[in-house]
Amino acid sequence: GGECALIASGGSVLGLGNDVLGSLRIPSHFTGTFGHKPSAGLVLNGGSFPPERLFGKRLPTPGISKYLYLGPLCRYAEDLVTSMKVLSTNEEIKMKLGKKINFQKLKICYLKEIYSYALAPVDPEITQALQQAVSYFEKQFNIKAREVKMPWLMDAPRCIINAAHNSVPDYSDVLTGGKGLDFNLKIDFLKSFIGKSTLSFSTLGVLNFAYFPLLYRDCKNSHYENQLETWITEFNSLLDEDTVLLMPTLPFTAPYHHEGFSLILNCCYTGIFNVLGLPSTSCPIGFNKHGMPIGIQLIGSKNNDPL
Repeated sequence: GGECALIASGGSVLGLGNDVLGSLRIPSHFTGTFGHKPSAGLVLNGGSFPPERLFGKRLPTPGISKYLYLGPLCRYAEDLVTSMKVLSTNEEIKMKLGKKINFQKLKICYLKEIYSYALAPVDPEITQALQQAVSYFEKQFNIKAREVKMPWLMDAPRCIINAAHNSVPDYSDVLTGGKGLDFNLKIDFLKSFIGKSTLSFSTLGVLNFAYFPLLYRDCKNSHYENQLETWITEFNSLLDEDTVLLMPTLPFTAPYHHEGFSLILNCCYTGIFNVLGLPSTSCPIGFNKHGMPIGIQLIGSKNNDPL
């Protein structure tokens, strides 16, 4: 978030961020900058947090690396190409970056909203921005965009939380450098409401939130794994080398301080593509009536980052 704010305010030209469930693209969306989460395996994520070892101790995060991505942050779209040429480890993809695209062959699909009881409704101004982007491609390149519905994403919030939780069995070990907690987490969370907690409210929120029974239960693991297989099949059938999916990065603009905790499940809008390993770029579109940046994200098939 700080890196994106620095770039948006003109304090820096280019930055790097790591992305776990959207932690690169969400700040980009909030600040009106570009952020790209690469395809799985395209950019090495060594040195990113959480590391394999901290304070000399191996952390219990065996699966998090498959959802952890390193990508560029910038003010101008063309800088994404330059930075990805440096970051990419795939020579074949690197050669395609920056090459001219035949927009007459481009196929545009768009998703207006993920329908789920756990998610916030999409801001009408974000829906309007999405429609403006779709209309631009239709008029400029004489192509017909197709709206898609994805009812199979209804359980996306719990599915994403399940995938993240299985990758990081003990959040407290990660946040304390493997030392563990020497106090009762639930009691400390209650103490936070009167300013007597050991940790910050947001940290306690994450630690307690991960074990909320309505979101995570061990007995549902196989169900969520089957859901992920369905997602893979559906997105593979939708996306080919000429297809781009447009959808909201998040259903709202930047929230007030601490307000984001109540909206945390909406990270499934971005987290889906961490789990699936698909490339996703957060793109600014403009500003809403309050002067806050709004934008959308573009998704392609795996290793189709150049498009």
